[in-house]
Amino acid sequence: IINHYQMSQILEIVICAIRKCLVVTLLLCLVIPGVLLSGMAGLSAQEPLKRELRASWLTTVWGLDWPGVKIPAGGSPSTVELQKQQLTRILDSMRVVGMNAVFFQVRPECDAFYPSSYEPWSAHLSASRGQDPGWDPLAFAIAESHNTGMERHAWLNPYRFEAVAGKYAGQPGDYRQSHPEWVLTYTGGGTILDPGNPGVRQRIADIVREIVTNYDVDGIVFDDYFYAYEGTSSSLDQESQSQWRPAGMDLGDWR
Repeated sequence: IINHYQMSQILEIVICAIRKCLVVTLLLCLVIPGVLLSGMAGLSAQEPLKRELRASWLTTVWGLDWPGVKIPAGGSPSTVELQKQQLTRILDSMRVVGMNAVFFQVRPECDAFYPSSYEPWSAHLSASRGQDPGWDPLAFAIAESHNTGMERHAWLNPYRFEAVAGKYAGQPGDYRQSHPEWVLTYTGGGTILDPGNPGVRQRIADIVREIVTNYDVDGIVFDDYFYAYEGTSSSLDQESQSQWRPAGMDLGDWR
């Protein structure tokens, strides 16, 4: 039998316990989210989220992707504007389909789609090799890519000189005249710069250095960074072999 006094004491104990539970619950509600957020921040700082590189090649050799029209001899402001519109349209379409980077071909045949200290303006951009187009496509592509939130990578073909041997004979940037020891000519094919020649590799390094110094590119991409597809006879680069191939090293390993 519980009298009135005992009942009041029991109620007081129960009420006190409930109050303590409410206080603890409130503290947990305030503390736990902060702990979780702090832990997540620590994880994100230690383990950054992975990001995909979704890129597309933007090919300029032979105007495969761009430009759709060349700058005529003597220049043409209207053609420059048309080339810019075409390039902008391509970059916009890449963004729409989810690309976040563009590999823009700026040196397809030992030439340039930007003002270069080492090689002439590309014949794929204007009517003739060495003709100033009146604008800087690389700078324009970088600005447009930045506006669309895409990375911009400069794509170079390091060794290809001519798709067809003799194509640029006597024209600006003819390495057969300035550096004949650099050029490998394939019978019935094209010409490339000899990868085994240190002067060739230094020229490529200088070109890359100029691009990354003068332009806000996110990367440099090499394509066709090898000898010609049809195979290279052991006699074709004999001069380089005799000077720089270590004694006893397999020819394939050295190349």
